[in-house]
Amino acid sequence: MLNSMSRCNHLLKPSLLHWLPRREVPTALAISQSLMTAVNNGMDQEEIRRLVKEVILLAEDESQARKLVEAGAIPHLIVQFKKLTPNGEGINHVILALATRHDLLSANSIVRTGTAGQLMEISKAARVDLVRACAAWCLGRMVRSDDIATKFIGEGLPELLINWLSLSENKDTRRCCAWTLGMLARTDALAGKLVQVGVIPALASHLNRTAIPNADSEDLCVALFGVGRLARTIKFSKALAAAGSVEPMTRTLQQTLDPDVLNWSARAVGCHMRPNSSDMAKILLREGAAEGLAKLPRSIPPDETEALGSFAFAIARFSCAEWGSGTRKALVQAGVVDALLSALRAASAIPTTNPQVHSELAFAVSFLGDVGGSAIRKEIQDAGGIDILKQVARQGPPDVRKACETAITTITGNVFSRSSASTKTALTHDWSGGCPEYPIIHPDFEDWH
Repeated sequence: MLNSMSRCNHLLKPSLLHWLPRREVPTALAISQSLMTAVNNGMDQEEIRRLVKEVILLAEDESQARKLVEAGAIPHLIVQFKKLTPNGEGINHVILALATRHDLLSANSIVRTGTAGQLMEISKAARVDLVRACAAWCLGRMVRSDDIATKFIGEGLPELLINWLSLSENKDTRRCCAWTLGMLARTDALAGKLVQVGVIPALASHLNRTAIPNADSEDLCVALFGVGRLARTIKFSKALAAAGSVEPMTRTLQQTLDPDVLNWSARAVGCHMRPNSSDMAKILLREGAAEGLAKLPRSIPPDETEALGSFAFAIARFSCAEWGSGTRKALVQAGVVDALLSALRAASAIPTTNPQVHSELAFAVSFLGDVGGSAIRKEIQDAGGIDILKQVARQGPPDVRKACETAITTITGNVFSRSSASTKTALTHDWSGGCPEYPIIHPDFEDWH
């Protein structure tokens, strides 16, 4: 996802200082060495707990988390974790500390030593929501490769998460479970394994439960991420729709003004479609997805352009879902063409906009002009679309310029040049899934304490 790390920053709750004496925070190396000594001696559990909390505090900064890993903190945390009992004092802090660094090397070391398997076993016996939420978050952070996801699925993690998701009344637990289930769906094959154990009704039900008036933005984004991540094939999308994913998804898109929720609801809508998925397109249109998309560009602040990328993605998927005139007419009537050009113009006016947003919007114009036929192409030209594309091309880097030129060719070229341009457009689109990883969730450490 565009600027995915930027979304994490405001989630961090750095107020752990009340845990610590008033003094200069030690370096990563000093903490790691002190932790090694304390864990090896094993006598002063209070000192170990203090050092583990210092690891969590320091690791709120990703660069410091990397230094902790480089200083060798993970093996000492693994040793301490294996000494503790389920629901034991301080185990939730050790679990949080184990997930401080979100990288493949750390994940492999935790999985290879059997710590992840032990964490799953402890999790199965956990009766405290805090431990369950910590465990789900930690295991989700470890899903850094297809092999790790395959191992976790084989060891029964999805069934455990589905059980907690269905039964827990704790929002932290439900959010972390839905997020980790989404993280496990890295490929079509892995998503298929999740579907076999019942993840689709669980995630659809969770979305319905979450999409209520005054819902927490973070809860909604994670719930939308979950269903979007599983909608990797037409078959899975139809199963999600049958389980009730579409109504809360499109209702949220229509009603929310939160830029992050708009971003993930538009992304989830797009993920439900693939080429030749006219049935899904009709279901989404019937529930008002086109109207929700049409209002998106004017519902977000000028500097919140990440949602525009998901908006463009959804339009591209709609454009390819049906080659007939039905979808095209519905998009035009809902005002999507004007909204798309307005979004492109708005994004071009913000110098800090990620260039990928410009490219995705330009390619969405290209998709729409290609499959929409002459009526849509005329609509785009009459609305000043060519001038807007030329303006964006002049301002943007080479990739943006190429995307705009491709879109212009799709709209104004002859049959042969349009065919070539449409092929280029199709090759740029992410057909493998389309739903990126949700920005890393950092728990509210103060509340979890």
